Order: sequence, then C-alpha cells, then structure tokens
Amino acid sequence: MYNLTIYLKRDEEINVRDFKELSFLSATGRSIKLTDDFSTLTIHDSTTYNFKGTKQVSIKGSEISYLVLNEAPKN
Repeated sequence: MYNLTIYLKRDEEINVRDFKELSFLSATGRSIKLTDDFSTLTIHDSTTYNFKGTKQVSIKGSEISYLVLNEAPKN
C-alpha cells in the first residue's frame, strides 16, 4: 500500500493515504489508470487528474507542482 502527496504550485500539499489509483483522460481521449509507477507520467495543465485512496481528489494539472508516492509503513 502507498501514500501519495500532491504538492501544489501554491505551496500547499494534499495527502492521499492508502493510494489506489490515478486516473485521467489522455489527449487522445483514452482513459488512463496508474497505480504505482508514475515514471511515464507527464502532467498537462489542461488535464484533470483523479486520485483515489482513503479520500478522492480531482485537480487540474495546472495546479500540480509534483507528486511523491511512498510506501505506507507496515503496522
């Protein structure tokens, strides 16, 4: 299980615990879902990204500075 931190350009951050997936529509209109490998992800300003975990967050790419995905500590 992973925890995700979304760092925003306005010097804020959003934490998504127990991150499950990131989904968005590509420029070609294809639905994309990522669960743990963001190495090929390019954030586009006009795209809305949907993050799902213990809470759900939808945010425009223009607001995102960068993402950090960390393995959640084991209990």
